[in-house]
Amino acid sequence: MTALEQMLAVNQDFVQNVSEDFTLAAETVSKVPRKKLAILTCMDTRLVEFLEPALGIKREDAVVIKNAGNTVTSSFEATIRSLLIAIFELGIQEIMVIGHEDCGVAHSTAQEIIRKMCRRGISYDAIKMIKDELETWLDNFHHPHENVCQVVEKIKNNPLIPMDVPIHGLIFEPHTGQISTLVNGYQELTDSSLLQSLIRGGEPKRDRGLGLVNKKGGEKSMKLISLKAVVDRDKCIGCSICSKICPSLAIAITEKKANVKESDCRGCGGCEQRCPVYAIKMVKLAEPYTVSVDISDIPYDQIASLCVKAKLNPEQIICYCTTTRAEEVAGAILKGARTPEELSRDTGIRMGCKVECIQPILRLLKAADIVPERPKGYQWYGLTPTIWDIPENVKAKYNERGFYFEEDIKLLDKVANAKPEGRKS
Repeated sequence: MTALEQMLAVNQDFVQNVSEDFTLAAETVSKVPRKKLAILTCMDTRLVEFLEPALGIKREDAVVIKNAGNTVTSSFEATIRSLLIAIFELGIQEIMVIGHEDCGVAHSTAQEIIRKMCRRGISYDAIKMIKDELETWLDNFHHPHENVCQVVEKIKNNPLIPMDVPIHGLIFEPHTGQISTLVNGYQELTDSSLLQSLIRGGEPKRDRGLGLVNKKGGEKSMKLISLKAVVDRDKCIGCSICSKICPSLAIAITEKKANVKESDCRGCGGCEQRCPVYAIKMVKLAEPYTVSVDISDIPYDQIASLCVKAKLNPEQIICYCTTTRAEEVAGAILKGARTPEELSRDTGIRMGCKVECIQPILRLLKAADIVPERPKGYQWYGLTPTIWDIPENVKAKYNERGFYFEEDIKLLDKVANAKPEGRKS
């Protein structure tokens, strides 16, 4: 008997023998959750019939959304769409992101999945269409605790999610049922800022929107480092690919073998993903640590001035993979960092996709009159033109075709110069 046949047989028996009390109760069950709660959690089988009782959640209490690793990969992917329906159609007022210990996604890699897809007959042309997204998703999932915190940040920073919805981050122990709090969403709710009012309008209550948060100058934004790269010297062929893509320059080739300087490694996993002979593995640190730049001892007007010169708001998130703000990078530069690699080591920036954040980093360095020398590798390329660099004749030509360069520049300048409420400097 197939799995489908087994389930259909069980269902037939269930329908014939279900109690009248159950069916009568089912007629009155509402699709609107009583606790006005949405839960985003993992599809792991160990959570079935265990997580909900551990939380005291019963039928009709909450909306439960499941995917592999309780992840969010983009601003309008399936999880966000489900949350939008939950909020605007079902009246959800709180969101809980619940990860769990020993999550299988932390042990998966894009390369491994691609190999298995090829063995099952999936064409490489089809794989190429999703390869980048697959790598961004799987190869940036290092630790379930870190992932929960990152997902909470992604939901908070999503301009489609109302600002007055508290978003909590929790971790579940699938063997004991113990729940631990990583992020208390109630503590994240604070007064709105001028910048948010400018961009979002209305009367928002949460400090977020388009990558901007109302964080008082001087507070630390810490990045958890939980992995390190370990080289199998018997497998290593000294090809130097790992050293050429390491964003913190933690890998050097000596005696035709890759050597990792552990104190400089920030656990991004790029070397493991690109090693052609699988000689590098990311290993969990026995004692994870954090990296951050304390900007409390720098006059904030200096930080703001450098950011505005680079056409960035100090509180703007310039690296969504690590939620690093412009003010932290500016502070690191004012404290002596002179290259993107030093900034990666100091702040943890560029430890995800390594693509989107390099331009604001280079803009901040340029604003500080620093022109870093590009490493002999593929870590980054030069500055690309921004809207402020477009020649007047080009603007004139394309204004006739419906472009609004001057209007966009005025808005972006207004954003860069906006000051949050409560900050005098």
